Amino acid sequence: MKHGRKPVAMKNKKIIFHMVGLLLMVFILSRMNWHYLWISFRLIEVKYFLLAIPLCLFCIWLRTLRWFFIIRIQGIELSHLKAFVYYASSFFWSLVTPGRVGLLSRVFYLKEHNVSTGKAMFNVVIESFFDTFCLLLLSFAGTMLITSYISFPVVMSVSVISLSLLVVFRQRIIILQRLKKIILLLSPERYKDKIDELLTEAEVDLPLFSVWKVIALSILTIITWIIFYTPLFFFGSALDINVSPLFLFVGMVLSSLVSMLPVSIGGIGTRDGFLILYLAQAGVPKEKALIFSFMFIYIILILIVENYLIYMLKNSKTVNPEDGWKKPEGI
Repeated sequence: MKHGRKPVAMKNKKIIFHMVGLLLMVFILSRMNWHYLWISFRLIEVKYFLLAIPLCLFCIWLRTLRWFFIIRIQGIELSHLKAFVYYASSFFWSLVTPGRVGLLSRVFYLKEHNVSTGKAMFNVVIESFFDTFCLLLLSFAGTMLITSYISFPVVMSVSVISLSLLVVFRQRIIILQRLKKIILLLSPERYKDKIDELLTEAEVDLPLFSVWKVIALSILTIITWIIFYTPLFFFGSALDINVSPLFLFVGMVLSSLVSMLPVSIGGIGTRDGFLILYLAQAGVPKEKALIFSFMFIYIILILIVENYLIYMLKNSKTVNPEDGWKKPEGI
């Protein structure tokens, strides 16, 4: 009986863990001045809400373009249309699941095209790496600029770190092979085969990502995030949040990193709490900071709707697994 109850207990713990963000949101809402919150919200004009819709669609297209480059580097053959539909479908599931675990749905989509589980899993890992790496890079660079903490020791430290990363990159296969033994040794028995398959595929695919390809993909990732943040700058201006664009940008980047923590869905609660504390440093009222954070949720809702419509397109009978499209009946 104890063995049967253990999975249920673990599942309950996960549910409670993912509820942290929602509980934090309830606490935040209880501390708000609702009258001032409503007055602040009315400052935002409808045109800013409408502007976000095409920008979000453009953002999806850019992210798909990056993923298309990644799958081509891996030697996976997909048409532009299929790549767009598959990426948007997996992106939809990532937005509605804690910790973005919905991205793993892409593994099943790729397996439909005879892509091994290991290669498909590595595809998810490498794309997530570019997002996290570029956000960390932007947050570090932005923090250095807004604090004006640029001195000789800092420049030297950055140079040493950059050279170290370059050495690690050049020796990435040797390092991975050594880490593989340690990772498999520490991995739970039930996941060991999948992890071994992922790491084995990583040994094959990592050499395909040259320095210039990594730089190009990083630049494309940074552009994608800038497009994502663009409507938020307009929302911030409409709310009369009087901070420098750089300060606001760093706050948005850091909040995106915080929202990746697997304790909430879509960063609800965690991102809001962070932005309230961050913007409070510049004297921004907590009500305006919360509404600004809600604009993240609005952007995410647009992405969910747009990606869901594309996801429904994937499941409709108009999609042909071989040719990309099947001629609708009656045409």
